[in-house]
Parts: sequence; structure tokens; C-alpha cells
Amino acid sequence: MDANTFIRLAVTETNGTIVNLALTNTANADLPTFAQSFLDLINTNTSPNLQDSNGLAGEDLETANPPTAVQFHLRARSPSYAAAQIQANLTSSLSVSPTGAQPLTFNIHDLQPRDHLYITAGVTNLPLTFAFNTTPLPDGYHELAAVAYEGSHVRTQTRAAQNIRIQNTSLSATFSILVGDTNTALEATMQFAVTANTNAISKIELFSTGGSLGVVTNQSSANFSVPAINLDLGLHPFYAIVTANSGKQYRTETRCIRLVGMDSPFTIQITMPPTMLVWPAAAGRRYNILGATNAASAFQVRDTITPSNSLGQWTETNPGSTQLFYQVRVAP
Repeated sequence: MDANTFIRLAVTETNGTIVNLALTNTANADLPTFAQSFLDLINTNTSPNLQDSNGLAGEDLETANPPTAVQFHLRARSPSYAAAQIQANLTSSLSVSPTGAQPLTFNIHDLQPRDHLYITAGVTNLPLTFAFNTTPLPDGYHELAAVAYEGSHVRTQTRAAQNIRIQNTSLSATFSILVGDTNTALEATMQFAVTANTNAISKIELFSTGGSLGVVTNQSSANFSVPAINLDLGLHPFYAIVTANSGKQYRTETRCIRLVGMDSPFTIQITMPPTMLVWPAAAGRRYNILGATNAASAFQVRDTITPSNSLGQWTETNPGSTQLFYQVRVAP
């Protein structure tokens, strides 16, 4: 190939910027090597920048056999019909095709706008009634859920839930959270109490994420202690199932507890008299109450408390006329 062979590219970007590139075969390279060098020039040009969203790329170099002709593609760097309006004008001392300024719309059918139409048939409202036999289920609290499918796609569905209480026998039970609340510390040990309304009980079992957390047999009431770290962070449901000697069962209501990590900064309210500190707490987390007579001096630990719910409270046990300053922080 002649040493003076040249190739030029004039690019008019969609924002109006014009980029001119040129390469001369000063290294006496063959045609495939010369063409690859030209593509490298396009793909590395940064002044003006062909690498941004308004630019183009050169790719897919193909060589004939014998190597007397080459073919490559110029591609707009952004998708859509608008981006393909960038124009490229290729000139050379060799024969090139196509000639003149060309938009990058060779695959015009792939670039044109389109839409999807869905056609469905059926009624717009479908009222249904289901018979529900409650006798196989334990007495107590349950959630019923109905899922409706619209029909045009497997994902076109909606869900409606309803909480109900079944009471086919006289068996019932209460479920209380002794330590734990909306937010409970991950390091805490939660405590629950379950009490049946009869002494003829064979088993009380506590459930949460992952299944059974504990069982007590032959008692009409039971207390359960559950280390929160066994369940880890997040929202967890808790409920108990009480089984009578007759085999009948009662399911208590479900109570949800969110287990949280270390506290974010919180505000403290002070009321008086007497002096009382109140703050939003994580149940089961230990808090140090510190005091000082001077804000510039060292604060000393006055007390340590562990709230059983989401409200921390502490009352001054040594009231006096001396001005006091307080701090509340998570105990190490």
C-alpha cells in the first residue's frame, strides 16, 4: 500500500460539535494494519471528545482474503434514534463506500419507537364466595389472604389480607411481652409470658422466625427468654400455641418486634419536679446516666438502667438546690 495513503473522518455530533480525524500511512503498513490504526485513533480521540455520549466508536473490523479490502462499523455511543443522527463523512485516497455525510441509521428498524399492546378478555369484576371450615385450625388469631390474578400476565396480581379470630371452644390464652418493644436492642434478652385460661394444658410453645423458640409442658402458664442475637437484625413475628390435654389448640395474636443495632443520637427531655430524664430507648439496652455540677468538669456515672420497652426513664434520687448537668449514653 502506498506510503502516502491517507484516510479522513469528519464527524458532526448531535450537539453540533465537528470533529476531524486524519491518518497517513507513514509506516508503510498493509491495509488491515492501517485500518486498525484508524479505528484506534477514533476510539482514543479525546480532543474534541468522541468518547462521551455524543460521540461514536469504530468496531467490527473485517478483512477480505486476500487482504485487498476491509470493512468496519461506526456506532453511536448512545442508544435511540436521536443519537443515531450523528453524521460521519469518510474520505480517502483509497476507494471508500458510502461517500458523503452519513447518519448512523443503517439499522433504522431497530431504532424506531415501538410499543406493546395487551389484549385481554374477561369480566372487570368477579365477586366470589369461599366456604372456609375453621374446625381443623387452632382457635385464636389467624391471617387470611386472597390473591387475585388479572390474567394478562403472571405478575398481574394483587393481595388482600384480613386478620380473624376463631373461637370454636372455650380455650384461650394471653400473650404478653415483658422485655421487648417496637425497637429492641440486639444484645437484649427478650422475655415473653403466656397464660392459658385453664389448668388442663399439655404444652405451650413459642414461635418466631425460623420456627419454635421454646416449649413448656404440663403448665398453664410459661415465661420464655429469647436472646435477640439468635434472630439477628430486622422485624420478627412472635406468637404462642397453647395445646390443651384434649388436643385442642389456641394460637395467640402475633406481636412484631424489630431488632436494632447500635443507637443513633437521641434527644433527652427533662421534666420536674421531681427531676426526670426521658428518652427514646431500645428495649433491653443498658444506658448509663451521668451527672456533674459543672458542665466543664468530668461527668460521673450516677446510675445504669435497662428499659423493658421503647421509653427510657430515670428519676433523680438525690434532689437538691445544686444545679446539675446530665448525660445519657449507651453503656459499654
